[in-house]
Amino acid sequence: MKPFEFTRRSVRNLQTKLALLLLVPTALIVAGLLVLFRQNLNQAFFQQYVEEGLLLSSVVEQRLAFYGELPDNTAIEEILEQDLRERPSYAQLALFGPRGELVARVSNGPPVNGEMSADADVMGVFSSRSAAVTVEPADQPGATGKLLETASPIMINGRVVAVLESYRPLDASQLMVDQLMREVEVAGPSGIAVLIVMLFAGISYLVIRPVRQLQRAAEEIAKGHYTLRLPVSGADELARLAGAFNQMAQSVETSMQQQKGLNAQLATLNTIAAELARSLDLPFLLDRLAEGIGHLVGAEGVIIYLIDPQSRQIRRVHTRGVEVEEAGRTGDVREKGLFGLSIRTRQSLMIEDVRDHPSVAETPPHQPPFGTLLLLPLAAGDTPFGVVVAGRPADAAPFQYADLGAVQSLVLFGSTAIEKALLYEQSQELAVTDGLTGLFNHREFQRRLNDEMERNQRYGHPFSLLLVDIDHFKLVNDHHGHLAGDAVLRALAGSIQDSIRMIDIAARYGGEEIAVILPETPLEGARVVADRLRASIASLRLTVPSGQAVSCTVSVGVAVVPEDADRRERLIDAADKALYLAKWTGRNCVKTYRDFLKFRQSSPV
Repeated sequence: MKPFEFTRRSVRNLQTKLALLLLVPTALIVAGLLVLFRQNLNQAFFQQYVEEGLLLSSVVEQRLAFYGELPDNTAIEEILEQDLRERPSYAQLALFGPRGELVARVSNGPPVNGEMSADADVMGVFSSRSAAVTVEPADQPGATGKLLETASPIMINGRVVAVLESYRPLDASQLMVDQLMREVEVAGPSGIAVLIVMLFAGISYLVIRPVRQLQRAAEEIAKGHYTLRLPVSGADELARLAGAFNQMAQSVETSMQQQKGLNAQLATLNTIAAELARSLDLPFLLDRLAEGIGHLVGAEGVIIYLIDPQSRQIRRVHTRGVEVEEAGRTGDVREKGLFGLSIRTRQSLMIEDVRDHPSVAETPPHQPPFGTLLLLPLAAGDTPFGVVVAGRPADAAPFQYADLGAVQSLVLFGSTAIEKALLYEQSQELAVTDGLTGLFNHREFQRRLNDEMERNQRYGHPFSLLLVDIDHFKLVNDHHGHLAGDAVLRALAGSIQDSIRMIDIAARYGGEEIAVILPETPLEGARVVADRLRASIASLRLTVPSGQAVSCTVSVGVAVVPEDADRRERLIDAADKALYLAKWTGRNCVKTYRDFLKFRQSSPV
């Protein structure tokens, strides 16, 4: 079934129905009132003349009854002359036979010939009813001006034997009443028409005009003008209908505004989801996710923690619009107060006012401080690998559950994209790193060394190469087993990583040898770094899988570009010769290629 619509056709149908329902009964009522009005005028002004006619007819009736039968014309004339002497100016008596035929007519004026006038028949005197009408002068001989005619029946033994007609002139007041009655008779239909028109105009103003306004308003709402409202005046049904329409329009406007907001959110979600799906660049994904959350729900700051799935240790922190102090960037995320709450509960959470939450005291400092939070876990299946924190300041409106739902959808897309980027990053790391030590593998070492050589040739920047070899490593494997040897290699690699800069490059060169590239480092600086590495490793006390304590030392060879070599192969050879010298001269020491050259010159061999 189609919903009802206000159209021009429906309005016209409503007009027709209102006219039929209201105008026709009104017209009938008005016509009836006019008839009653005319009858009341007749009754009021002419009743005295009817009564006078009845009185005269009763007198004549008594005299006729006195004779016992109808007298002749001469007797009747005498009766009329005697009884009508002070009566109206003109009177006549019509006598009828047993079958209603006219047998004689006498009057107190000139004789009247012919049949009885039609007026008497119209007035229904033969039904024993008296009446009064007005007649024109031409209807009666010798009469001037308008006349009032009364006609009364005369009955003997229950039969109408005669009709007494009398005529008298009308005075000014009577003429006015008579004229009014005639005008009412003439103006009745036109008056009804005028009343109908006036009534229709009133209905149009009071009923149809508001309905048309409602129709036009509905059409404007259908065109998208949702702010339109109807004026409400009065307390009738149409006013209540206008009020209900305004409420409906307000609801539609609110719904459309909400729908626009949802559409904007969906558009943002689709755009960001498409961008996240196309990229494997982890920094870009984290930044785009944080930006999208801020735009989607008006978050002033966003923090994204990436954690180790097993230990929950923080691996990476990405922020947008907020700064987190160092205390909030390391350690177990579950110990970070509100920031770790989502990992502890494994749920998405909304905190309207962080000041009332018991975990706010353990939350790491950050600027600007948040007053309301959204907390959502990043997860691969049931295993969380990160946390998203979105916040607004304390003086801003708190988040709503609709905001949490919108961010959940975006974080779901982000979790999938970030998980793929992490897997890709891990695969890339596996391709360039050594599985045992976590350092770069030999192939990656050669590539990085080649890059540094090209940079030196282009810009002239010096750099150094260290070759580190574990002293007597074979004895460790022989005495404690290969598992102990692997543990020693991992410990040395970790110690070396902790002792060098972020820009320095450590790689497993082969077996128990580790190579370290020191960009922007001349010979003296390289010697200092190498000696620090040696001392740090010598101080290590390692516990191998068998439970025994093991210590070891290393020998280090140093070569520098451009002093010692101008090509990659020559540089490696120079560092290797310096390492050979360190082992030859007693191990647990640092030697440079220059030391090797001096030693060769002074050696008799």
